[in-house]
Amino acid sequence: MLSNLKIYSDSKQEAYKSIVIFCVSFIFLALGSNFGINIYDEGVGIVGANRILQSELPYKDFWLIYSPLWLYIQAGFIKIFGSQLLCIRLFTIFISSFSVLIVYKIARIRSKNALFAPTASLMIISLAPMYARATPLAVMVSLLIIYLLINNKSSYHYLAISALLPLLFAVRHDFGVYFFFVVAINYYFEYKSGEVASLRNPIISLLLALALLLVYFQILSCYSMLNKFYEYSIEFVLNKFSSSRSLPLPNPLSAAASGGGLQSIIFSVWQSLMFYAPVVIIFTSLSLFIKKKNAFAEEKKLLFATLSASTVLLMHAATRSEFEHILPSLLFALPAVQTLVAQAKRPSKYLIIALLAFFTIIPLAKKAQSFNNAYFSHNSIAINSNVAKGIKVDKAFGGEYNKLLDFLSENCKDEYIYSGCSSHDRIFINDIMLYYLAQKKSPTKYHELHPKQATEYAIQNDIINSLHNKKVRFAILYDSDTFEPNASSLSSNIFILDDFINDNYKLIAEYGKYYVFELKQAIGSKQNIAN
Repeated sequence: MLSNLKIYSDSKQEAYKSIVIFCVSFIFLALGSNFGINIYDEGVGIVGANRILQSELPYKDFWLIYSPLWLYIQAGFIKIFGSQLLCIRLFTIFISSFSVLIVYKIARIRSKNALFAPTASLMIISLAPMYARATPLAVMVSLLIIYLLINNKSSYHYLAISALLPLLFAVRHDFGVYFFFVVAINYYFEYKSGEVASLRNPIISLLLALALLLVYFQILSCYSMLNKFYEYSIEFVLNKFSSSRSLPLPNPLSAAASGGGLQSIIFSVWQSLMFYAPVVIIFTSLSLFIKKKNAFAEEKKLLFATLSASTVLLMHAATRSEFEHILPSLLFALPAVQTLVAQAKRPSKYLIIALLAFFTIIPLAKKAQSFNNAYFSHNSIAINSNVAKGIKVDKAFGGEYNKLLDFLSENCKDEYIYSGCSSHDRIFINDIMLYYLAQKKSPTKYHELHPKQATEYAIQNDIINSLHNKKVRFAILYDSDTFEPNASSLSSNIFILDDFINDNYKLIAEYGKYYVFELKQAIGSKQNIAN
């Protein structure tokens, strides 16, 4: 009787801890989330979801390099809860808070005091919230798969993993492929280590996952999306993305010599070092485990699961080597750090303090800065958009941007605008969020202009035809003035779209880096259009 009461008391206490961790995470991530906009990546998710709400299909009606399920989920959220940008961001924060909670649950398996891993995870996520994008949901589902793997005690765990793998593929197909192999090697590890007597259940689990994935492909095929899914999401990414979006590995020494203020230099160096943290954690963990195998015998399942996931996710950052792309790998490595330190014979509280300081001081400083910008700074200004109430940006950018939004509100009664680039032969990004903030539609299937895509002849010709056929009155061209060390900085020498705009539109206004072109009244027939 007393033992039953103790178990009940422990489980109740654990439930309270879980609720507190989730709530603290949500509040921390929400603070300052109303400052700043991401004109490209955030726009991809929101504009894509809006196009679905307008009865358009991914791939078929608009270009997309990701799996489509996230856009449908986000479209459903917007349909139910409204289109306010801050509310959409809170949805991402809600998902990320669950990720922090699952990190805690994973670390808690082999450590009674498991606050380091979720605390470090929360701080890291706060630096790359990735609003309106598929990655937070993909990370949450991936963490849940690892948690189930470590707690694989019944057939229900196998069934849950079978269902989550195709779900993950439908959210982010690259994550789905990674974790199919992670699950497979963990199943095999369990069998070889004697934790399961037979491979029957693991094999059935993987076969069921593949069967469900075939159902997903059939759904894509029924809506005529399967071929374009392969062309855009796989073929394009494999053949062109790596050259047009690749970034070299970060160099802390170069970051230190990059100039700028002291705070900027410290942050750049920290981010550069953080990029290599998963590799350091993986090799350190393996070394400790090999040297002290007996001491960590009970932790081998957790270590193998988390570190195998972290290792595979290094590929996520292999092409575009920057902080937010290494974040998923880092999140899976943190429970391993927690476990190794907690289960060591003589865990040092100073080591824990040092590690916690390394992972938290910079994010806390950044959070304080964003909090100040969002609520107290005189250098912040609210965005003039009906769907962005409460969202603030830096005054230097926002002043001109608001003038642009006001101009479009007063002068553009049409359904469409074109948000393009000042030069379409060499593209970094275009302002996708402008469609959403101005509440206008993209006249083409290419609201996202991507190097090696919109720089090509056929795509530019398609855009030209759309501009002409829909008689788009205003083209807003953004000068990103950014050049990365990849193929995006090289001219494709294809200028037909720029020539069409120059011949058929006239420059009527400039707002910072935005140039507003209006359709010439004289244009009455299709002219200067490539065939």
